[in-house]
This record gives sequence, C-alpha cells and structure tokens, in this order.
Amino acid sequence: MSAEPIWFLANLMEIHYPADGDQPGLIEVTAPSGDMPPLHVHADEAEAFYVLEGSLEVWVGTGVHRTLAAGEAVRAPAGIPHTYRVGPAGARFLVPASARFEAFVRAVGEPAPERVLPTPAPPDLERLGALAAAAGITLLGPPGALPTSDAAVAASA
Repeated sequence: MSAEPIWFLANLMEIHYPADGDQPGLIEVTAPSGDMPPLHVHADEAEAFYVLEGSLEVWVGTGVHRTLAAGEAVRAPAGIPHTYRVGPAGARFLVPASARFEAFVRAVGEPAPERVLPTPAPPDLERLGALAAAAGITLLGPPGALPTSDAAVAASA
C-alpha cells in the first residue's frame, strides 16, 4: 500500500495506513526547522511521537520538557496540553492516528501533488480551531505558547 501524501499546515503528512474503527492508523510527518503547532489538548485521545530523523523539543503538561532525537518517543496523554518545536535540521516522525485525528488532517490539509514540504503560509486560526474542535482538540494558544501558560494549567485541571 502506497502512503497518501497530504500537505498539512507547514508539514508533509503521509498516511501509511488509515485508521480502521478503533484501530489506529500511522502517519509519517516531515516537518521543517522551527515548526511549532499551537498549544493544544485532545479531550479523549493520547498523542504519541516517535522520531525517525532530526529532533523534536516536546512539552507535555507542566512536567515534561524533552528534546527527542532519532529513535526516541514520548506520549501526550488525553487531557494534557502539549506542543513541540522541530529542531534545526527539521524532523521526520511517526504519529499513531485515530480515525478522528486522520479526518482532521484531511480536513485541514490538501492532497500533496509531490512528496515535498508545502510553501509556508499562515494558517486561518479560526478555521483551524473549528476543525480541531470537531476532532475533539482544543487549541489553547498560538504557535509558541507553552503548557506553562495559565490557559494550559486551567485546561489540565
């Protein structure tokens, strides 16, 4: 089965196999240096990251701040605010994905005509927030906000 490439914000997402019911799918993410999604929380799903190449600086709640290199992983439990920043060399990493998260990726993104990073463009945060909410994800701040903020502490309470 060939991976399905999708341009998702600043990233190339490749769905290697889709989620099936309650069985997760697998998404490979290629992200540029410095990429950082908005601080967010998944209401009822954990999110995990396994680094293949490059590095990710990851924040999970107020207690976890780690830099992951190739071969390292971290999980953000459901209900815990989290975000990451891609290291200076960019990164490739794997994310197990529920059907709901996969639908979010497809709704926000667009089919990638080639397997390269998309041209950077600022996201429509209102649209992104609405699509995230439909997927059970609450955006807690703009890119750059960390889980040490008041919003993150309130969301995890």
